[in-house]
Amino acid sequence: MTVDTRERHPTGEMLPHVLEMRRISKQFPGVRALDNVTLHVRRGHIHALLGENGAGKSTLMKILDGVYPAGTFGGEIILAGIPIELHSPHDAQRKGIGYVPQEINVLQGLTVAENIFVGHWVDRGFLVTFRDLFARASQFLKQINIDLDPHRLVSSLNASERQLVMIARAMSTRPSVLILDESTACLTQDEADNLFRILRLLQQQGVTSLFITHKLSEVFELADRATVMRDGAVVAHFDRNQLNENDIVSAMIGRKIENFYPSRDSTVGHEEVLRVENLTVCRIDGLTNSLAAKACPAVAPFHCLVRAGRSTRGDGGAANRPRLERDIDLDGRVAATVEDLAGMNICDGGHGAPDAASRQGCLIL
Repeated sequence: MTVDTRERHPTGEMLPHVLEMRRISKQFPGVRALDNVTLHVRRGHIHALLGENGAGKSTLMKILDGVYPAGTFGGEIILAGIPIELHSPHDAQRKGIGYVPQEINVLQGLTVAENIFVGHWVDRGFLVTFRDLFARASQFLKQINIDLDPHRLVSSLNASERQLVMIARAMSTRPSVLILDESTACLTQDEADNLFRILRLLQQQGVTSLFITHKLSEVFELADRATVMRDGAVVAHFDRNQLNENDIVSAMIGRKIENFYPSRDSTVGHEEVLRVENLTVCRIDGLTNSLAAKACPAVAPFHCLVRAGRSTRGDGGAANRPRLERDIDLDGRVAATVEDLAGMNICDGGHGAPDAASRQGCLIL
């Protein structure tokens, strides 16, 4: 037996799509970010939105979330067969749209529980009690299998944990349409797998998910349909049985690629260019490591799980955090003080990007 999952208009007419964005155009000074974009999404589908950086994906989703309100763009939005105007993210939330943006956006001075339920503190009544708030948050986090302490201050969380807070916040509003913009970028594989499990569970409940990702493996695993954007326009649609790497990538970049993985000279030199000995930073004690010329740090012995101290270790080498004892050599030169490390300019090569790059990253020119 086939179950018809199409949306029903108030008049009783069956609708094939829960969401339609018709002829959406958006202009920024000197840039046409979106050019007559039309997107149709079926109820209960997990719909992937793909494209290179700058293709217009996030701009389109910010319009759907009310970040760019009605009147600042051209076109119309149809939700469950009814034209709507969104004037703010709160407006979108009230209409059943949940959004997890690409940028981590949390209230650092509040707890995990307060961040999850910000804007809808109570189920009923007007008084907020922390006991009830923490109890609700604890129960909700267990339901979606996210391992976070609702009492913890968000300022004490790492980037992966903050991303989980934002996902929990969007899900707590019980949306009918859930938007995920690069939400797995800083999650561990286990955390990403749990998110996928939740999306499938929501799908069974009729929730529609729109997700932006650069990881094609996630598209093949999750997507019922995919839309590809390039230069602010929709250039291709793929149903699940049409998904393949060659066609998706060709649509994204506008040309065929004959060799996805060309051979390169990856010979690692024998000369040691970086050595760290007896490093003690925060909870990490007595680490030793080295890096050879032409070696990529990603394949040097820095592999470990999130929360295992990898970022702390990297920050120690970049002089971001205090150390009790260490010897760090760069090209055979002993960097004996914090000031020495801070003084390494771009020519020395002693620079890196932390996982929370927007808060901690710095490029000195």
